[in-house]
Amino acid sequence: YTSPVILEAIQLLPGTKSQVYQFPFDEPQDHLYPLVLFRQDSDREPPVQVAVVPDTTEVRQALHSRPNSLYFAAGFEGANGGESVSIPSPPVLSGYQLLTMEPSQTELKVAQTWQFQLAPDEQIILVQHKTDYEAVASLGRVLGNRSVLYKYLNPHLMVIATVRPQDSHTVLSIYFIDTVSGALLHRAEHQDVLYDTRHPVHAILCENWVVYQYWWDGATATTTGKGRTSAYVTVTVELFESDKPNVKTHDTVFSSFQNAGPHVVYRSFVLSEQVTALGVTTTRNGVATRELVMSFASGRIITLPRSLVDPRRPQSDPNDEEKQEGLARYEPLLPNNPRWTLSYHHQILGTQRITSSPAKLESTSLVLAYGLDIFFTRVNPSGTFDRLSDSFSKPLLLATIITLVAGLLIANPMVKRKNLLSAWA
Repeated sequence: YTSPVILEAIQLLPGTKSQVYQFPFDEPQDHLYPLVLFRQDSDREPPVQVAVVPDTTEVRQALHSRPNSLYFAAGFEGANGGESVSIPSPPVLSGYQLLTMEPSQTELKVAQTWQFQLAPDEQIILVQHKTDYEAVASLGRVLGNRSVLYKYLNPHLMVIATVRPQDSHTVLSIYFIDTVSGALLHRAEHQDVLYDTRHPVHAILCENWVVYQYWWDGATATTTGKGRTSAYVTVTVELFESDKPNVKTHDTVFSSFQNAGPHVVYRSFVLSEQVTALGVTTTRNGVATRELVMSFASGRIITLPRSLVDPRRPQSDPNDEEKQEGLARYEPLLPNNPRWTLSYHHQILGTQRITSSPAKLESTSLVLAYGLDIFFTRVNPSGTFDRLSDSFSKPLLLATIITLVAGLLIANPMVKRKNLLSAWA
């Protein structure tokens, strides 16, 4: 016997599509992370509508204790986690600030803080934010001479990918935008890009670096007699506070209103297979090294060491200091090592998203790839440094402990007797 279940639907905001954001704090009673629903509609009054879930007194008190400290960007419809989005014409991104509210206030209010105007023929195809559970173990990169390049760790960083037609090909633009101040931190443009449902653009944003991928069809490139040059290009971008070591421009508490922009380092690589989804490993405290997780059109899922797509890889043979950092000489073609395959002999088809979550052990990251098929596994980017191996001899360890305890029990009376005799001597 199965008891009937009644589901009740509540319309929080009028309309069909809303954007959902998660607050960076939990409410004190049930320790749930509240969600804010945001919707823009010029045909309604007011044109900007906001709702919070769950709408409880505890959540409102938590919002009241953080006056004017919540910012978010809007203007595009769809999900914000790296999926395709659409934007009305003309394309305009807007930044908003959630105003201070009293616990008894019934309506949430926002104030527009900035606008970012795109070209009329530009179409936003991807928006990427940082994950809320990202942990950063190190604030800088230690160089071979023991100096430090400090990372540009902006929690409000947002990456937007747009495409626009130009003659017979497509131009891909990548924007790095601060969602609090609306500042344009970096912009990159790529020509001869093929973008469609079979050749999407992928991006991942983690700590102070971004990796994005696109299909370059070489429409205007000089080719040989074998035909037109085409490749799946992987671009890695890393942001630092300065190009000089041991220079820190931001205080311990990051502020988006400081004028100091990041120092950008980037490098391009080529893959031999078509990528259908892109992700990155995540651990509990961020101590373990990160690896990229990719799914290919052939059905394989692999991990790629982050060091292979390091933008600081030198063009020539590395010197002693660069060798101490673990930097190898730059090679445009990324290797295809069968040992990096996560899916073994299985063929995982139709993968659309790859997400990861930290496990209780720092060395372990849980990876989920889903689409037409679902694949779940665990990876250890830095090895199982916090777990005993299967070959570890537990009986030998137990015998050693027993021997030490027996030795202490035997030696303790002997030492006491010797001390007593020496006291009477």
